[in-house]
Formats: sequence, C-alpha cells, structure tokens
Amino acid sequence: RANASSGNLHPTGLTLVAPAVPGVNDKSAVYNYAPREHGLETLQTPGPGGSLTTVLSSVHWREAWKYGERAYRYCQLDAGHALGAITYAATLMGWQAELLAEPGDKALAVLAGFEAREFVHGEGEVADFALSINTGGGGGRAPEASSGAWLGSPNRLGRQHLRWNGIELVDAAAAKPPTVAPTALKSAGTNAERAGTNAERVSFGIGAVDLVRGRRSAVAMDGRTGISRDAFLGMLARAMPAEGFQPWDALPHGPSLSLAVFVHRVEGLVPGLYLLARGSDHGPRLRAACDGDFAWNNIGGLPFYLLREGDYRDTARTISCGQDIAADGAFSLSMISDFEATLSADGPWAYRRMHWEAGVIGQLLYLEAEAAGLRATGIGCFFDLETREVLGIKGEDWQSLYHFTVGAAVEDDRLQTLDAYHHLPKERRC
Repeated sequence: RANASSGNLHPTGLTLVAPAVPGVNDKSAVYNYAPREHGLETLQTPGPGGSLTTVLSSVHWREAWKYGERAYRYCQLDAGHALGAITYAATLMGWQAELLAEPGDKALAVLAGFEAREFVHGEGEVADFALSINTGGGGGRAPEASSGAWLGSPNRLGRQHLRWNGIELVDAAAAKPPTVAPTALKSAGTNAERAGTNAERVSFGIGAVDLVRGRRSAVAMDGRTGISRDAFLGMLARAMPAEGFQPWDALPHGPSLSLAVFVHRVEGLVPGLYLLARGSDHGPRLRAACDGDFAWNNIGGLPFYLLREGDYRDTARTISCGQDIAADGAFSLSMISDFEATLSADGPWAYRRMHWEAGVIGQLLYLEAEAAGLRATGIGCFFDLETREVLGIKGEDWQSLYHFTVGAAVEDDRLQTLDAYHHLPKERRC
C-alpha cells in the first residue's frame, strides 16, 4: 500500500535480478517479490549477475476484469506510482534508482522469464521497464539474460477470463523497441526556476518511513479544509523536474506533462484556474494553444500562472466523471501531456512513458499531501475532451492523462488501520 493502485488491484509485479547477496544467496539469481510474505521467491539461479536491477511488469487481467479497456492505461499509471515508490525507497537507503532508457520490451521479457514461465492463458505478465539500483557498486545497464532453468509456476488469478481486444491492440502498438538514452534533458533550466521558492524540504514532524507506509487514498474530502499558500507552492516547486532532486533524477527523459490546477481553498490565492508549466518550452506553447482571453499572471516565482479567477468546483467535479472528491479538496488538477510532440519525437511507446511520468507526479503529490497533514487521491476516470474545452485547447496536440485531488479526508470509521507487515513475525518486519 506504499504506492497507490487504481481500485486497489495492484497489477504491478516486480522481478529482481541480483548478484550474490550475503545472507540471501551465494549465487546471482532472479527473484519474484512476494508482497504478502515480504520476501523473495527464487525464479532462476544462477542468474545473470551484474548490477541490481528491478523489472516492473503488469498483469493486465488484474485490472481488466473490473475496468475493461481502461485497464491498460491504469496499469501504466500504477507502474509510474511504483517507479516513484521504489525511487523514494532507494533514496532512503542512500542508493540511486535509474530508469533504464535503452532496453526494449522483448529483452526485458527474456531477462525476467516472462516468455519461459508458464502463465495461465490471459494472465501473462508484460514488461513495463527496468530500474537499475546503484547501491554504491555501479549500475546503469540491464544485465544480459541467463540460460539457466526457471523454477516455480505463477499463481492462477481467476477461473474465467473475458478477452479485451483493445488491450492487446494498444499493447502491441505501444511496444518499446531498444532505444538510445537521451543525451540531454528537456528540463534544462528548471533548477533556476526552483531557486528562491520554498522547494527545500523542512522537517514535518514524522519519519519518512512512517509517512510512506501510512500513505492512503482518500475516499472523500470534507469540502471545508484548505491549505496554506507556502505548503501549496512548495508542493508545486517539488513537482518541477530538476537535477539533484528525487524522484526526477531517476527519469532519463525530460517532462512531457504540465499541470492545470483548480484552486478551491488555498490561503492567500484566489480560487480559479491555474497552470504549472513543467517543461522549459511548455509555457509559451500552452499559451498559444489555450484560450486567448486567459490572464497568465505569474504566481510565486515558479512557471505557475493564474489563468482565470472563479469558482471551478463544479467544473472540476464534472470533468472528473461527476466525482465530488475533485470539488471537495483544497485543490485538484489535470495532468496535461505534450501528447503529439512526444509521440512524434520518441515513437508510440512514449504513450506508456507519459503515463509513468503521471504516476510519478501522483506518487510525489500523495507523499506531499501526507507530509502536509492532508490526503490525496488519483482520479483515473475523467473526460479528456471536456478538460481540453475548459482550457480552450483545440485539437489533440495536448491531452489530459490523469486527474488528482488533495484535501482533508473524511475518515471512514468502518475501516481499521494496522501496522505495516502486522501479519509477519517482528523479526521479518523492516
């Protein structure tokens, strides 16, 4: 539960490719992470060796039985949340996580054994991406696959399956080939944009591990509680990609998403529609694409602009499939992607990468909300056309990929909260 999941279905799997680890295995090996047991299941030994590498993957069926064709993008968003969660966890260990830009899907499927292991029909795992974990001994490249035998059989998830052809079609269309890592980030200059803001983290009175493990999605917001201007702008400042800051150092590509923000209750800011331009060229290009009557008043030293004053609670609710939670928080937002330009530059597989970026932003906002004594919720159901109409965007060059809300949660007294890993012996809780 450290990372969010649409419908709490957790379709993201993790395969660990590791060298010999004292106390774990005296040989290199490939493992499956079993979350309930909080342990590793050996899949192959000896394994490829090399640097510590995690392969994240999706089981589409875990989402498709409930969400149908929407399951594909929900899986990509969940993978992005998991990417953010691993990056933060590595940072707390003094390690560095890095998304590997080069490997294609086929190479990762072979490395993790997805093509060799016998999955139940309709329940197979597909590779999302690989993360290199630098623990001080180097990293940065995916290991070569081993020819060793594979052990164990994947669990069966369900007795019946409904085939959603749309998922298979988009998965094939968005397949990632081997690619070359970018040589320069499109986010150049955002370090300067953070200067003079309150982007630096100050103590917030709770341990980072407790904050991460306590992260929960709000089911409803109280519709009354606001947030201070400093806390709000601090969240936005830390959502700006910049070198030397996590989780952005884990991403080899520059930003493809900016944020259209509906401010409902932020002390010191008028309610209205705002925009945070996260890419170095997003501001002028979005200004040209959006409603020509917007004010574009700069706020707080960031590339953050007031577009139009007004009460946007009904609008936020409507474009988020009529969900009150988008109107009842302190603020809500839509992640607007530089859609056509990104696909044209990097190919169809970048459709997935834009959703991973959205998930990472979401994970950051979840933890920022917890640190501020609030709660957050990702909103996967929204009307993209209507969202573009609110911004006055014509055409499909810019598209909405993910909605989000932050505010004070209405606690459900029917729910019980237990300590993390409460079901495990104390010596295995870490």
